[in-house]
Formats: sequence, C-alpha cells, structure tokens
Amino acid sequence: MNEIPKNASESFKLRNPHLYGNQVGKVEASVTKPASVPALDSRKQKQKSSSRSLEVVVTMCVHRRRIVDDDNNIGSLKPLRDAIAGTLGFDDGDKAITFQCAQVYTRGQEGVQVTIEKL
Repeated sequence: MNEIPKNASESFKLRNPHLYGNQVGKVEASVTKPASVPALDSRKQKQKSSSRSLEVVVTMCVHRRRIVDDDNNIGSLKPLRDAIAGTLGFDDGDKAITFQCAQVYTRGQEGVQVTIEKL
C-alpha cells in the first residue's frame, strides 16, 4: 500500500522529497529584475491653483435615516465631490472651488441635495 506514485506532478515531487530523494531538481528562487520605472514619483508636485476669476461654492446635504460623525459624512461624499469638480472643470483641491458638507435626519427618501453657487 506504500507505493510511490509514478505519474506524480513535479510540484508534488518537490513537496515530498522524502519519497523521491535526488530524482527531483532543487527549487531555486527566481531572480527579480528591478523595475525600469520607479514605483512612486518622488518629486513633489505643487497643486495648481486656478487662474480663473470664477469661484464656486458647492453645498452637499445628505438626507439620512442614521446620522454619522463629521469625518464619515465627509468621507462618504468624496466620490461625489470628485465627480462634481471634474464636471465643472476643476481639480477638487483647487482654491476656486469650496465644498460644504452637511447632513439631516429624514424618515423619508435618503439622498444627497447638491447646490452649486457661483460667487
């Protein structure tokens, strides 16, 4: 009953050297090549501020059945903030656009009310 399988895969043989002895080649670590491009750009880039005279205030008010703390409210609105800024042609960190976040408790429909005002 202790027969050694003759049709075993190479990976099985490598995991069971006590059965196959020197019949199996040694496992060698693969040599990794360094990346031709660094993983992260180490240069700090300055955020471009808008040269436009247009200033915009975006107010986002979330209607919720459960009120959350301020950092969770702001974090939950990040994708919407990015989408609004992109649609308006701004970077979301541009000084020409100001975001205001609020939340209110509701028993009705949940959602976000967005108001965009040009100053």
